Amino acid sequence: MSTAADQHATTPAVGPRRLLIIAAGALILVAPGVVVFLAWSAEAASPIILGSLVGAIATVALGWRLALVEVFILGMSIPVAVVAGAEPLAGAGLMALLCLFTGLSAAWGMNNAFRMVPLVLAYPMIHPPPLGALPTDRMDPAYLLALTGLMVGGALWMTVIISVFARHRSIPELQPAARTDAIEYTILITVLVTVNTFIVLLLKPSSEGAWLILTLIAVTQLGPMVTVRRTVLRIVGTVIGTGVAAGIGIVVTSPAAQQLIAVVAITAAMYFRSSAYWLYVSFLTPAVVLLSSSGDVAETGEYRLAYTVIGATQVLLACALAVGYQRLREGGRAPASTLQAEPLAAPAPVD
Repeated sequence: MSTAADQHATTPAVGPRRLLIIAAGALILVAPGVVVFLAWSAEAASPIILGSLVGAIATVALGWRLALVEVFILGMSIPVAVVAGAEPLAGAGLMALLCLFTGLSAAWGMNNAFRMVPLVLAYPMIHPPPLGALPTDRMDPAYLLALTGLMVGGALWMTVIISVFARHRSIPELQPAARTDAIEYTILITVLVTVNTFIVLLLKPSSEGAWLILTLIAVTQLGPMVTVRRTVLRIVGTVIGTGVAAGIGIVVTSPAAQQLIAVVAITAAMYFRSSAYWLYVSFLTPAVVLLSSSGDVAETGEYRLAYTVIGATQVLLACALAVGYQRLREGGRAPASTLQAEPLAAPAPVD
């Protein structure tokens, strides 16, 4: 078990050097998206950036070998997710399987990396993005192959880059979760994501609906109280970020300038990711809103805020039920695993 001093020593220093590294990383991450944007279509940049996030987070957290395993799982799941999204039950079932896998990976301390797979797949499943002149057809092999190639290509790009330029960097030690925490986390994330995926696919299969699934996956953590704290901080950061995005949309009307501001905001978000979660969300929200807005930045931000509040409310209610159950058990009801059989006693006389 690491001591407080060890943890302090492994915390990245906050300073100009770290900011430059993060800025360089952000530029490298979005570089393939910029190339696709200029050479093909603006909409095609989003899938490749989503894939790049998966590759980056998996490689940093798990190393290149396990990152390649995650990229393989992502690549096999993309066409299945897009096709399954046409039928709400099928889409919800696939997300349930992916969340079960994510929850079980907590037993090895790998859930933070593997949860990126259902998180990014929510977007093409719920609202497949247009890819230039290709028809947006869930059943079209050419469309499925192009989308899979973009997302897997982005993931491999970051896996290779990080593996080469950070090859001397030590991989963080994995922190396996306790069995009870892993089971609780698995149930919570699987039920919430599955039910909401079905509802969104049935009622409003849009990119805004995918934000609800992202919120559920992002805030659900190991332990109800940790989840509650993260959820509250995400609401605070989303409110601030939505207001900032609306202001930028009024002052800056050029799409190119908005995307440049979004890259700067992503860099700032990464800077605060390990130190202040609410600041991280405050910068991440305007970045995502500016990148995904189809013209009306304020309206896009309002949708993001509404779905964040809806998802956060569900998570808080689920955590309240989990805490209530824990208190009930601590109040005298022993877990089933600790119950012991009592010896048979002679029957009492009947009065």
